[in-house]
Amino acid sequence: MSAAVSLFMFYSFFFCYSEMLGLEWKDIDFENNIIHVRRTSQYTAEKGIYTDTTKTIKSKRVSKMPVSIMNLLRQFKAEQEAYSLFVCKVHYLLALFLSILYRAVCSTAFMLYTAYLTA
Repeated sequence: MSAAVSLFMFYSFFFCYSEMLGLEWKDIDFENNIIHVRRTSQYTAEKGIYTDTTKTIKSKRVSKMPVSIMNLLRQFKAEQEAYSLFVCKVHYLLALFLSILYRAVCSTAFMLYTAYLTA
């Protein structure tokens, strides 16, 4: 989540930082401008980063958000999806390159081994 959206949500709607970190895209209803707080994301030295339930039943809530925040969230989601697509393409190209390199190394090794056996 962008820093601007996080700060605005924190100060204007009293979301805890752990509640904001626990948000997933399925918690955001863009049609009705609503955010569902269902979980938190925590960190401890023993567990590392983990997702947990909210502290109390009342902490689970639905918050109506202004259109400006929802528009920022839409923009952030689009940027995140574009970045994910870019990362997927980079991973694909890297895997393709490594498979070509692997085939080249294997065929060279096979040719050297064959030459060694026939010499």
